[in-house]
Amino acid sequence: MFKKQDGISIIMLVISIVVMLILISIVMNSSLNSIEEVDSVKIEDEIRNLREAVNDRMINYERNSILYPMVGRKIADDKIYLLVRSIDNKDSSEISRMISSINKNYSEETKNYYRIVGNSDAQSLGVSNIDPEHYYVVDYIEVEVYGPVSLELVQGLI
Repeated sequence: MFKKQDGISIIMLVISIVVMLILISIVMNSSLNSIEEVDSVKIEDEIRNLREAVNDRMINYERNSILYPMVGRKIADDKIYLLVRSIDNKDSSEISRMISSINKNYSEETKNYYRIVGNSDAQSLGVSNIDPEHYYVVDYIEVEVYGPVSLELVQGLI
């Protein structure tokens, strides 16, 4: 007579493995997208907080420039364009918009109003949640923040 076989067939094993691989790939893809979204939101939050702090600083700077100096390191010559072009989380049209905004006001007299702001500079502005590896170009004239810019360029140009 026939014996009762308690086990799974090779076909069921292959189907189970394929289903598990599909589920794993879906989970991995969604988790990677979540990580990218978290990074993007963090950068947007840093920029928003810096912009508010720069706005407050400029209001106080106009009242008393000695007590409320512009914070950040001066950008060497016209290297601001290299820094803005190094922003990797923006597309080319956004980079072009940033550069045209800078071109509107950038001159020999106003170049000191463009600064690089890192974590320690941001803390002196009252913003404490800046990633230590993020640096931003701050336009004190238009109260605008661009970035984050390339860390290698920041170290090489300032």
